[in-house]
Amino acid sequence: MITDPRTLDTDCPHFIEPDTVHPNREAFVYPLPKEKQKQARIEKGPNIQSLPSLNLLPEDFEGPILLKAGDDVSTGEIIPAGSRVLPIRGNIPTKMGDFVFADYFVERARDLSEENASTTAGFFIIAGENHGQGSSRGHAALVPRYLGLRCVIAKSYGRVHWQNLINFGGPG
Repeated sequence: MITDPRTLDTDCPHFIEPDTVHPNREAFVYPLPKEKQKQARIEKGPNIQSLPSLNLLPEDFEGPILLKAGDDVSTGEIIPAGSRVLPIRGNIPTKMGDFVFADYFVERARDLSEENASTTAGFFIIAGENHGQGSSRGHAALVPRYLGLRCVIAKSYGRVHWQNLINFGGPG
């Protein structure tokens, strides 16, 4: 049962605004002076890797169609969330690729990306309506792009996924 507290015969606590606010300055980390920045080291845990460098797309390119997808493919189907994937979301080069379209083409994509690592060759995805619909998941665009995705040709795109594809250089 939910009760409206205003109907109870009790005093409600009231917040009283303080006269002055004393911020905890110890909670802030200020930038190091320029001379000390070069000496600073960033320590990363075992699941954290730097973002991979992505080659710029050439003006003209070609490659195989690695996957033909239907309508309404969600970002969750492109790369799932959840307890298996979220702990490794900072490890794109060695871990995240194992989950991209895992039931469809990850092994084929890995083989192609290793073959084409020094070139701009890659692969394509053909999709139906509303490709990439669902939650805003930047990894659903970034990780396939890292594996070698060069272009998604779809009838239409989920609005946010379309923007993520463009942001990571995998134009739709």
